[in-house]
Amino acid sequence: MTTEPGVPIAALPTVLPARYAAAIARRADQVGGLGANRGDPERRQIRAETDLDAITLWLANYVDRPTTHANYRKEAERLLLWALAEALQGPGAIAQDDLREFRAFLAAPDRHHPIWTVIATLWPIASLTHEDLARYRQFLADPQPSTTWVTENGARYATSDPRWRPFASQLDPVSVKQAVLILDSMFGWLVDAGHLRGNPLGLLRQRRRRPAQHVTRFLPAVMWQHVKDYVAAMPEDGPAQQREKARARWLTTLFYLMGLRISEVAAGLMGNFVREIGADGTPRWWLEVIGKGLKYRRIPVSTELLTELMRYRQAHGLAPLPARNEATPLLLPFRRRAGNTAGDGVNRKTVHNAIKAVFECAADWTEAKGGEVGGEYVEHAAHLRAASAHWLRHTAASHMLDSQIDLRTVRDNLGHDSINTTSQYAHEEDDHRHDETTQNHRMNWR
Repeated sequence: MTTEPGVPIAALPTVLPARYAAAIARRADQVGGLGANRGDPERRQIRAETDLDAITLWLANYVDRPTTHANYRKEAERLLLWALAEALQGPGAIAQDDLREFRAFLAAPDRHHPIWTVIATLWPIASLTHEDLARYRQFLADPQPSTTWVTENGARYATSDPRWRPFASQLDPVSVKQAVLILDSMFGWLVDAGHLRGNPLGLLRQRRRRPAQHVTRFLPAVMWQHVKDYVAAMPEDGPAQQREKARARWLTTLFYLMGLRISEVAAGLMGNFVREIGADGTPRWWLEVIGKGLKYRRIPVSTELLTELMRYRQAHGLAPLPARNEATPLLLPFRRRAGNTAGDGVNRKTVHNAIKAVFECAADWTEAKGGEVGGEYVEHAAHLRAASAHWLRHTAASHMLDSQIDLRTVRDNLGHDSINTTSQYAHEEDDHRHDETTQNHRMNWR
């Protein structure tokens, strides 16, 4: 017996457990057989030979968005693991060692590896039906058996570690919905590319999409003031504390005044600051950014930001202003020696941890400032502990709009494609509408 692309069942590599050959034969004899949802060869827009080839091409659309690419790859790999387990033994019977071997292969596919032959034979994605994916959605909410699929205590391990599992925990309803949306996007692309005939996930009931909501993950003015007050009060006893304070002050200033994404800060260089003479003869500074989707934009640099840039650079033994095309990172490595401009900067995780540390300390400082008063200070501190770098981008947008800066200006500064996206940050208008309604439209019971 053979199945496309012409691999004899009997010739399947014996490196994998022998029972898999029989499992593949059984799958081939089921209604629909292997790859029943494969697209019409005459409609194909891609040269994918296997499901894995096609998924790799889909993921390639997001290589310029590292976080999105990582999230999409995670969901695609989980589905592939489940589909392989489903086809071979069933999710409840698959050996954990085999799951680890499959995962290691997906991290570095090799066409000469026996698992490649199994994937090429099984068509694990092109064989999935609506019923399969309905069961997979239930599986995401409670992967069973948990000893095979979920790590203990939510820990994360390398694939080579015997304790590795595909899931750190059960997924909450929001995470399940997000996973399904990602996979629906993947299936839709595979259909458009001609790799699949139809999208079986599209048959699952989808709740009507809600209209865009206002962004709520931002810092109101009073909480933003707490952060600034904390940073201003940081000690400066000795070079180490001075550099720590300079970093906190620079990070908060950079995120707030420029509205940058965390990836833009991590990848930015001092040489991206440029000085130009405007049409009116006035010199102006700009920050050049390559943002989401490799889109180029220029953000106005205020005198205030320029002052903070000089303060930060001088704290690290650098010249006050950067030279054109200077390769010094926008955020200097934390263990860097003063005067040494070498280094690759920091990654997104380091930037995230640095700004989270500022928020955590600001929260502690806010609680202490509140003393026995408690009340709103405790609530403010809890809000600060939940904040992240992206909250500062939201805060920047919200405060710019509250300051009556033109919506189009804010859109261009933040690099939004649509002005509708920027409009989600307009909070003051809603506050005014709320106050006007509740203060003037009353029952006036007597």
